[in-house]
Amino acid sequence: MKSVRYRVGNIGDLLKHSWLIEILAYLKKQKAASPFYHADTFSGFVDYRIGRGLSDRIKNRLSRSPLFRIQENALRQDRYYGSVTIARKVLGSSARLEVFDRNPKALEGFKGSGAAMLKIKSGYDVLKKKKPYDLIFLDENMPGLTGIETLRLVKEIRNDLPVVMITKHEEEGIMDAAIGSDIADYLIKPVKPNKILLVIKRIIEQRRLVRE
Repeated sequence: MKSVRYRVGNIGDLLKHSWLIEILAYLKKQKAASPFYHADTFSGFVDYRIGRGLSDRIKNRLSRSPLFRIQENALRQDRYYGSVTIARKVLGSSARLEVFDRNPKALEGFKGSGAAMLKIKSGYDVLKKKKPYDLIFLDENMPGLTGIETLRLVKEIRNDLPVVMITKHEEEGIMDAAIGSDIADYLIKPVKPNKILLVIKRIIEQRRLVRE
């Protein structure tokens, strides 16, 4: 596979991956007895080539973090694992990973990795896979079907499935339509990863109380 350089805008980009690790670790603990499905619809590359300067900055700033422990072997070779590789290392070999990216070159690296290629054009295509999803984060602004249109179809298929809507603005028309379709919650962009974790914990706790 052609080597691709990883360009990180600031240390905040790396902190997003730190939150990804925490979120996946929490979800894995909740699904300890079941197969874990993780679909990444902006998967990028398996790993990236980075400069020695960036490699050293990551080591210096994040040396005590879970992200550094996952990236340590890659950083020794001035490389950086992408989000799907990070997910595999957090979730373990038994997790079932699905990947999609608009760049076909990015997907080439996943051949033979055990990750399934998602063939999708819209959010609804993911639902037609009939996988046992427990929670959906749904962007209101998507190509093809909009988030609101997809939400209505989600509820037709599984009315009990929690859906968290992600939108740029708290626009009255959008939020009325979303709330009318019984969303579990909504997040305003730019979404902070700690907010995602809090929403996940709240929804899981609510479902646990209902079962009891």
